[in-house]
Amino acid sequence: MALTGVLRPGYIQVRVTDIDVALKHYVDRVGLHEVSREADGRVYLRAWDEFDRHSIVLRPADTPGMDYVGFKVASETDLDVFARSIENHGTEVQEVPAGEQPGLGRRLSFIVPTGHRIELFAEMAL
Repeated sequence: MALTGVLRPGYIQVRVTDIDVALKHYVDRVGLHEVSREADGRVYLRAWDEFDRHSIVLRPADTPGMDYVGFKVASETDLDVFARSIENHGTEVQEVPAGEQPGLGRRLSFIVPTGHRIELFAEMAL
């Protein structure tokens, strides 16, 4: 199934066991900029020339890894088309409401056969 209408990678949420060590790496070594720290412990980062609010989310956790990766699609209508198509191929799609994370609109979330969670979104507000 080719996903036409997917514009680009948008963000990734990474689980980290020590948020301070992770921030030292991503900010001091990689050169990302901290956008915000939220009450739930997540820290949002982006590169200096990005247009979107953030591209990396660090989430404190007991074990390291990737929670999910998000891809931007062309429009809200594309989200609905993708939801039907993905469900027609036998994969459950969950709707994630706008505002669940800062700067993100409505999203679709599903797990691909490899076990990885993928999200699709159309709008990301600064």
